[in-house]
Formats: sequence, structure tokens, C-alpha cells
Amino acid sequence: MRFYRLGQAPGEPLGAVDDTHGDEGVLLRAEVEHLRHEVAVRSRICMAEGAVAVLGHLPVEQAAAVLRDVAHTLGLDLHRVAEHVLTLVQGTGTPTAVVDELRRALDRA
Repeated sequence: MRFYRLGQAPGEPLGAVDDTHGDEGVLLRAEVEHLRHEVAVRSRICMAEGAVAVLGHLPVEQAAAVLRDVAHTLGLDLHRVAEHVLTLVQGTGTPTAVVDELRRALDRA
């Protein structure tokens, strides 16, 4: 069985193709790297939602709303608040403003 790249002439083996799509390859690699970053950010947000759910004895959906509320109140991006929550549950330094606002948000929830 032979494999061919899209746009490759039939009969030309995959290994014989030169890199004529260099710019497209660079763009695809950049897109893959961007998507990997986005997945990692989303993963940290989900972990922080779980941590807030445990800390506040809340359903995950409500914990997500608490995180959004804290981010909005402090004027921070959601992923930054998530990172702060994860450092808090790991016992390392977390800004006092984030901890205080998280407590207030959990009290409101």
C-alpha cells in the first residue's frame, strides 16, 4: 500500500515529495502548537473548577460560575484565576486579593 500527500501526483511515493508546502507546514505547526496551548489552558481551568467545587461543596457548574465571578471582579483572565486557585490548593503563594475574593464569591454562592 502506498500513501500520498494531498496534492501529490499519483505514483510519486510519499518519501519522494519535496517540501514545496513549506509555508503551509509552518502555519500548520503553529496552529497545532496554539491548539496544544489552548487545551492545556482549558485543562487547568477544569482542574480549578474541580478544586473550587470541593472547597465550596458546590456542583462543578456553580464552581465554574464562581471562577468567572472572581475573574470578572478582579479584572483578570479566567485562566489566571484558575492558575491562582491551583497554587492555592497546592499550598503555595497565592495573591491575597485572589484568596479574599474567592472567599467572598464562595460565600455568595
